[in-house]
Amino acid sequence: MEDLPVVFTTEPFENNVPSWSRDGQWIYFSSDRTGTWQIWKIPSGGGSAVQVTNAGGFSAQESIDGKWLYLWREPGTIWKMPVGGGEPMRVLQGVENFAFWKIAANGIYFVDVSTTPALIKFFDFATQHSKAITSVDLGYSVPGPQNFDVSPDGQWILFKRVDQVDSDIMLVENFQ
Repeated sequence: MEDLPVVFTTEPFENNVPSWSRDGQWIYFSSDRTGTWQIWKIPSGGGSAVQVTNAGGFSAQESIDGKWLYLWREPGTIWKMPVGGGEPMRVLQGVENFAFWKIAANGIYFVDVSTTPALIKFFDFATQHSKAITSVDLGYSVPGPQNFDVSPDGQWILFKRVDQVDSDIMLVENFQ
């Protein structure tokens, strides 16, 4: 027997970039249901969505200890706020892509695409400074989701690289 996906959001709005809370009780996501992109959460067992932010947000990740919610906002800034609610505080600027960052126990890994090759940097919570840790060739720039992740032990980085872009020219005959 095949398990079928469960629809969590049925309202006629865009709902994007889901992520789990550390305790698995909530799913965070972005939605434009208020007219602007905000972070919402919904119980992982189903139920009604609850608005988390009022000042914007497009992707969210909880801190490793589950005490803070980190938010990515236009134009490439990461903010943090207490998981239970409160005013967001700016943490880091220069993270141009909402999918190119990952929270770690002691900082934030992110991809700086302002250089070629792109730099993977680490923002240290203790020093409040970023340092380049390696460079990566992301390949061709194409529209669509980017992917970036760091292993829990901080030893491995995953990223999507586009090696080849193909296209075909098509002809439709007798369309009149």
